[in-house]
Amino acid sequence: MVETNTATTADRTTERAHSQRWGSRLATCVLAFWSLCFIGTFMLLHADPEARLLSYATLACLIVSAPLLDSNYRYTSAWSMVLFVTYLGCGLRSLAVFNRGLDDQVVNRLYLHGNGLEVVDRWTPVYLLGLALLSLGYMVAGKRTGAGLTARPLTFKFHTLAPASVSLLALIGFMAFWSYVKATGGLDLDMFSAKRSTYVPGQEYAGSHGVLRTVNQFAAVALWITVARFASGVSRAGAVSRWLALAALGLNAVLLPVYSSTRAQVAYILIGCLVIHVMCGGRVRPWLVAVGSSAGAVLMAWLTMLRTESQGGGSIAVTPGNVLTALNEAVVLNLNFTEIFKSANIMEAVPENLPWSNGSTLWNYVIAPVPRAIWPDKPIIDTGVPIGRIIYRTDGTSIPPGLIGEAYWAFGIVGVCLAALVFGVALRFITDVAHTLVGSDAGMSVMYGGAIFTFGGVALGGSVGNALLSAAIWAVTIALGLRVCGRWEG
Repeated sequence: MVETNTATTADRTTERAHSQRWGSRLATCVLAFWSLCFIGTFMLLHADPEARLLSYATLACLIVSAPLLDSNYRYTSAWSMVLFVTYLGCGLRSLAVFNRGLDDQVVNRLYLHGNGLEVVDRWTPVYLLGLALLSLGYMVAGKRTGAGLTARPLTFKFHTLAPASVSLLALIGFMAFWSYVKATGGLDLDMFSAKRSTYVPGQEYAGSHGVLRTVNQFAAVALWITVARFASGVSRAGAVSRWLALAALGLNAVLLPVYSSTRAQVAYILIGCLVIHVMCGGRVRPWLVAVGSSAGAVLMAWLTMLRTESQGGGSIAVTPGNVLTALNEAVVLNLNFTEIFKSANIMEAVPENLPWSNGSTLWNYVIAPVPRAIWPDKPIIDTGVPIGRIIYRTDGTSIPPGLIGEAYWAFGIVGVCLAALVFGVALRFITDVAHTLVGSDAGMSVMYGGAIFTFGGVALGGSVGNALLSAAIWAVTIALGLRVCGRWEG
């Protein structure tokens, strides 16, 4: 026996039409906001020439917002993550830098390297060109990419024993977490959220226990499957039982990311829940999204405070001021996401200080799944390690180059143009095909929300190779989890 989706087609059609009207109004507001910001910063230039930094940033945000003009734009599109990382990395970060002043010690150390805006001025046109071609590729591809797919070839049905199967997946994830704790020296509450690796004497790398991290992903899969069951209406559990189940599974899913201070992973798990809920036809309650976002922001700040303490920063009191400071460090004043400063510094360093990669940063990820336990001499795969060592003088810390910086590092301006355009087309293809296949199917929704939705943001702000590898690993993990909880019917 299997559980069936009880939501009606009429209800979903009405909800979709309402979402499109709401989305159209929101798109208009977003485009108007960035347009006014750009005009305002441009007018400010005569009073403060350094305000051109804000002009660059708002123009970048306006460029990536262009796809919102499509009346059929879906906010569950993979492009939404492109918007997210650009608004944070370019918009909010540039504002924070301008507010602190270009002579600020932190600003110079992280972004300007004592060069003022000279390097930024020199390379921002290339960065904006990349964003423009990325947006153009996404818009030009249109909906033709998924036009030939009119129906899902398979439909996922949950077994009646799906709750027990979910519990098994959650248990497997927890066992992987506990094995990770033991492999990194045992439970240490004084360093509850800290970067953990096992350094091998005489080697330049640190074992990250990738196998255990991968197996732990079943904990997140258990959470996502439960969200899909609840949102699609196949579960008869009461409201209290649902919230208790989600709380327990959610805590289990974020244990390892919290313990290893992997803040981005926590965010992706929570975002996956929201996307899956929407894709399965679940109703979006603004107050719940607001509460969830606030809780996520507080969690990010708490993780940052714990990381600072574990790095010898002393005990930090939990006060509103310290929480805001930690949140600023976690989201704004860092080198994550896509940004003008990091991309400009990479372009400036190539090829004098940073030799041309010729695409090796992408192909190296082909051998990434091979554990170092099997291949001890495996080359360092992480593309951010040489960026951190050569440009930012870090001691092994990875600084992800981002799509545009990585493309320039490979083949210069030609690489930026080709990579941005092709990636934009590919992202539109993925979005259209995925939405055509997903519909409101629970199984496909879990696959899309967990493995595909964040792909664009990870690639634009991190690296293409890492985004492809991560999506592939998540897809395999989710497929195995779904196989345990139900079956596909044609």
